[in-house]
Amino acid sequence: MPVKNFEEQIMSAIHNNPVVIIRGATGCGKTTQVPQYILDEFIQGSRASECNIVVTQ
Repeated sequence: MPVKNFEEQIMSAIHNNPVVIIRGATGCGKTTQVPQYILDEFIQGSRASECNIVVTQ
């Protein structure tokens, strides 16, 4: 199932936890979409220069 269906839950988890692990099927958007959600939120808050995202596989 695409991570888009869980965007609100994912962002809530990111806001409320220092580390978040996301598990899903290959191609669901874990690596590409979730970092974009995070960056978009920082950009909207005029804080893009403060954004650091690490993705491991």
